[in-house]
Amino acid sequence: MATALNKDKIIGALGIAAVIVFLLSLIAAIVMSDDFVFGSGALSDLFPEQAFVAGCVVAGIIGALFGLLITLGKEESKVFIGKIRGVLMILSGAALAVLGLMNGESWTVYLFIALITLAAASDIFYNWVADQKIIMVISLLLALAIALTGILSQTGENNMMGFAFIMFVSLWVILVAAMRFAPVVEKEPAGKEKKAKSKEPEKKNAPKPKPYPAKKEEPAPQKKPATEKPVYKEKAKAEEPKKEEPKKEEPKPAPAAEAKEQPKLKVMSSREAAAAREARKKEEAEEEIAAAPAAEVVQAPVAETVPEEAETYTEPEEEYDEDFEIVEDTPDALLRRATWNKGLRCRRDYGEYQIPIAYVKAKVAVYVEAEAGDTSGDEKLREDGWTVLRYLEKDITDGKDQAEEISKAVKENLRAERAAKKKKSSKK
Repeated sequence: MATALNKDKIIGALGIAAVIVFLLSLIAAIVMSDDFVFGSGALSDLFPEQAFVAGCVVAGIIGALFGLLITLGKEESKVFIGKIRGVLMILSGAALAVLGLMNGESWTVYLFIALITLAAASDIFYNWVADQKIIMVISLLLALAIALTGILSQTGENNMMGFAFIMFVSLWVILVAAMRFAPVVEKEPAGKEKKAKSKEPEKKNAPKPKPYPAKKEEPAPQKKPATEKPVYKEKAKAEEPKKEEPKKEEPKPAPAAEAKEQPKLKVMSSREAAAAREARKKEEAEEEIAAAPAAEVVQAPVAETVPEEAETYTEPEEEYDEDFEIVEDTPDALLRRATWNKGLRCRRDYGEYQIPIAYVKAKVAVYVEAEAGDTSGDEKLREDGWTVLRYLEKDITDGKDQAEEISKAVKENLRAERAAKKKKSSKK
């Protein structure tokens, strides 16, 4: 940033030097001229003096160089109007040098007035784009003064307008040059530029910010040298005090009823489940008799307990399919496995009608076919109270949807059967 600032100062110094050279040559020409009277003499009367001519040429060259450096400046290159302003300043400096070489011919004077007026006007728009409102207002006033005095200096005998024109041009050049000495204020980058700036690597020597609140850092364990033998590590481990293991509480003795090992759960058929229940009831009855006093021991016949009727009634085991582990993955097997998981038991190839899958108590007949089969026997089944469900093999993926429908039919038939029994019992 310091390098850029020094460069701007050099550019500003060139603009001020161009003004100083021109004004010194003008004063020297006025002093050296014997016939010139300030106030009544015209500016064109000073061109015979070599000092004034040399001053115009040198000041023009310095001014053109000043405009070139401004055009190539970093800030001006970003804005199109900044480039235009720099080009017009280069042309104005070249026009001033030509004006001195041509000894103030009229067309060179008109050219210089036009170019310097356009350069001052472009400076107004540049300051407006650069958001420098105060400088823009000053540039506007100076540009109007330059244009007005330049026009009046070439009409009539307004000799003082030429000197006024030079004064306003000098002030404008000094203003532009002085802006190069102003401190550069960098704006915060926005959007993508801000993100790119945040990704810049930090300086190596820059101190890192400490976390707040600061915590005391624990000393890091010293690393052992690589040449240390593993024997020392084993010794260090051996010297470590052994942690006392918590004493395990001895299990309290369980009651006699709980001390018996319970049998592991296993998949049983309905017949085996019924036999297990009966055996369990007999054992409980014997335990109660043994626990009662001797005088009160009375052998009572064990009453047969009738289980409550559930939503899904299960038939005696001899009527049902006992193939509990269905291994095949045929559509028929998938459907039976799905209904088995819902607690429904079935028989295969049942009765005189050879029903493929029959839920006997609920009277639900299920057919699984490769394609639509013979349905002539469905009417006889319905007359006997059967609900007939037919499924195509291609529609069965896992059997769950069909199992839902079968379960619904079984429940409805069982409800209807119970309702019919209640109605008969109420009539009696």
